Amino acid sequence: MGVADAVRFQGNVAARAIQAFAGDRIAAAHCLDHHAGSQRRHQRCPVFLLQSFFGSDPATVGVGIGSKGPGEPKDTRANIRANEQFVVNLVPFALAQEMRVTSIAFPRGVEEAKEAGLSLAPSQRVGVPRIAQAPVSMECTLMQEVLLGGFSLVLGRILLVHVRDEAVRDRGRQHIDANKLDLIGRMEGAWYTKTTDRFEMPPIALDDWKARTAIDAVS
Repeated sequence: MGVADAVRFQGNVAARAIQAFAGDRIAAAHCLDHHAGSQRRHQRCPVFLLQSFFGSDPATVGVGIGSKGPGEPKDTRANIRANEQFVVNLVPFALAQEMRVTSIAFPRGVEEAKEAGLSLAPSQRVGVPRIAQAPVSMECTLMQEVLLGGFSLVLGRILLVHVRDEAVRDRGRQHIDANKLDLIGRMEGAWYTKTTDRFEMPPIALDDWKARTAIDAVS
């Protein structure tokens, strides 16, 4: 898969576009800067679950990140704390195997994206690059880290969203064709699922529910 042209949505406007691919436990690769001591600066793109989106003003993303051991956060958490910037790249089915490679526990100094054959492209609002082949990339700054024992919920403010051009149906109205993104989600263990098998259930208005229950009572 080559580098895709992208339509960009900024700030709070991005929240409307995000609704098309919002979902719990979507698989994502998170790009970060890493620079420790005398080591050269390099880019890390490990895989974590995109837990959910929270609110629209500001547009906020939540990522759950664990620890290597007691008192030792994973490198992703440490890097986000240090740099306060990261990019969330959503994973399509076509990149599932590449995502699998980036989840390998490589030692520090190894760039996961390079090992997986993925290309990095410069971001516009943060200093961390994005994965060029990803159908959706969200440039984020750290808002808050919620500590939950040895686990953290990292909340990021979404500054800019890159969406593959072919998936944008109406740029002005921020309408996205989610099926063309073909995203995958994480289930339990090593199981994943595609997100293209969807169904719609519109909410029931209270007046409609009251009318329906009244009819049922008469019948």
